[in-house]
Amino acid sequence: MIPPPSSRGPITRPVPAKTKVFSILDRARAAMDQSYG
Repeated sequence: MIPPPSSRGPITRPVPAKTKVFSILDRARAAMDQSYG
């Protein structure tokens, strides 16, 4: 019933990458807002 760790790993890996990308985009957006006032 419980899925093996091998299949569990790849599915949980892309999540942190996406969050990192989103955080970078948010930072860039904040910098743009600050620079343009």
